[in-house]
Amino acid sequence: MSINQIKQPIFLFFTRSRRKKSLDFLLVFAFIITVLLIMLINITSLISFILFLLVSVGIYRLLFDRDIKKVIGLFIFYSLIAMALFLLQYIAFPEYKGFSGGFIYGTDDTRFFARTVGSTPVTLPLPGIEIDHPFSNILRIIVKILPLKDIHLLDLLFFNILGVAFIPIFTSCVAYKLTEEKRVADLAYKFSMICPIIMVNGLILVRDGWTAVLFIGAIYFFLTNRYVLLVSVSAILFYIRIASGIQLMIVLPLFFYYKLLSYRAGYAKKALVFLTGIVVFLSVSIIFFPIVSEYATKMRITENIFFREYFVEEFIAKSIALKGGTSTFYTIYNQPIYLRIPLGFVFFLGSPFLSIKNLAIHGIYIPRAFLAQLFAVLFLFYFKYLMQAIVHIWKRRQLAISIVFIAFFLLLLMISQISLQWRHKTMLMPLFYILVAYGFYNKTKLGKILGVVGAISLIFVQLIVNIIT
Repeated sequence: MSINQIKQPIFLFFTRSRRKKSLDFLLVFAFIITVLLIMLINITSLISFILFLLVSVGIYRLLFDRDIKKVIGLFIFYSLIAMALFLLQYIAFPEYKGFSGGFIYGTDDTRFFARTVGSTPVTLPLPGIEIDHPFSNILRIIVKILPLKDIHLLDLLFFNILGVAFIPIFTSCVAYKLTEEKRVADLAYKFSMICPIIMVNGLILVRDGWTAVLFIGAIYFFLTNRYVLLVSVSAILFYIRIASGIQLMIVLPLFFYYKLLSYRAGYAKKALVFLTGIVVFLSVSIIFFPIVSEYATKMRITENIFFREYFVEEFIAKSIALKGGTSTFYTIYNQPIYLRIPLGFVFFLGSPFLSIKNLAIHGIYIPRAFLAQLFAVLFLFYFKYLMQAIVHIWKRRQLAISIVFIAFFLLLLMISQISLQWRHKTMLMPLFYILVAYGFYNKTKLGKILGVVGAISLIFVQLIVNIIT
């Protein structure tokens, strides 16, 4: 054996050792900064931070039994982002006390807090505060569990972070299970970890971060045959947002079809698996049918199956009048159905779009808008890899990734025509990043050409739209 052959593994050992020590130091440093920030904002929230951090570690050990540093790092990372967002919102519009800005600048977090705690530090009128919500019921349970007399917004944000921290983990696991490519799984993990849409809608007090983790978690448990956990997280998803639970039930048969075809067994066993799946699916459907039926009646889905007129005309129209200006969304959804469906689908695929005017309302800059615009920039690159993935799927007929493609675009079409709220797209982002990561590594010449042409076209379209508006 030569000297160089001996030196190489020694060099790799010390390199990895130094990298490990650097990461450990960074984790400790980030933990200290997080603690100091919590003390600056609300010192009693340290209890909630430690409690939910320990819960995340416990869940991670039960599910994966691996190195817990990953989940600790994710929890601390998202805690820092959430507190930075809180402080920036407090500075931008102090009357909202760190909340997203209510009906004018933000979304429903103030209402959720008020319904949970019974009061709110915000003294401004809050439209819809009289409407209760299942998510508020869950938050009330959390409030009862926390050993705190006074509940601060941070206390409940750490509960949301508990869910968000597992989104990259489940995304990576599902990606590896379907593609068996570690590099795809690792990249899907990184993409979902830094996803601005997940941060914008998961690190404030709304339910979208939880719908995302429950959705991708349910798919993971289904693929790994952990059916008790599958039923548990599906039930919670149904409770938090029934429409998301219905969407999960729509795509699970697609993954069941994949499992059936890839199952290495004789026809007798495949038939047994198929029949078992049908029985489970029908049982779950029967259990949840009364809830779904009541929800459909309440939300007037049977009257407006493709188009929530009351949402567009009452909520969006009033928002435009309050904020001023025009709305591409409102224009699209006032078109005939043959234009509304394709245009609405394209709008939701790319939203939030790059728009300088959306960074401020009435001269006040919106912190969450900057994060949303970051996704608009990243999407120009993601679109290239998405196109590469689509072409590769079309040419190679890869079943597993084809299922992800069908599930993502089918649910996106549903959201664009029934939900009509782009933040509900948060639930689909794990599937999106699996496709993007797959396209990054699996490409064809045609896919690369179409990806580049598509990305350049998007840049020109967005520039033109910004100039016109």
